[in-house]
This record gives sequence, C-alpha cells and structure tokens, in this order.
Amino acid sequence: MTVPDPRHPPVLDRPACTPSAIRAVLAANADAAVLRRYDAELDFLARIERYQREGPPPAAERTSREEIRAQYGV
Repeated sequence: MTVPDPRHPPVLDRPACTPSAIRAVLAANADAAVLRRYDAELDFLARIERYQREGPPPAAERTSREEIRAQYGV
C-alpha cells in the first residue's frame, strides 16, 4: 500500500451545480434561515428568467424600485 503524495492531492469529481443540488446540500448542512434566503433568491432569479422569456408582468403585478430597496437594502 502506498501513501498518497501530499504535493499532488487527488482530483475529485466536480459536484453537481444545479439549484436543486445546491439546495439539497444547504438543507442537509445549513440552518433554516440560510435555506429560506436561498429559496427567496432562487425565486427572484426564476422570476427574472420568466420575464426574459415571457416579457414583463402587467403593471399591477410589478415591484417598484422602492419596494426592492426596502426589501433587499439596495
């Protein structure tokens, strides 16, 4: 049996980088607040993708810049 050379660590397979794979890792290792924040941010990204695909929502369903600033502090 040989000892691995510490100067050349083994190359590991790249982990899955899909949103559901990331969420699964967070669900197993993070607290509930982190998981809720990830879900909220993922929902925000899905909304943007839908806007790009289908166009913006009607004016009554839009979020104003002021609402975004208040919610996200940006």
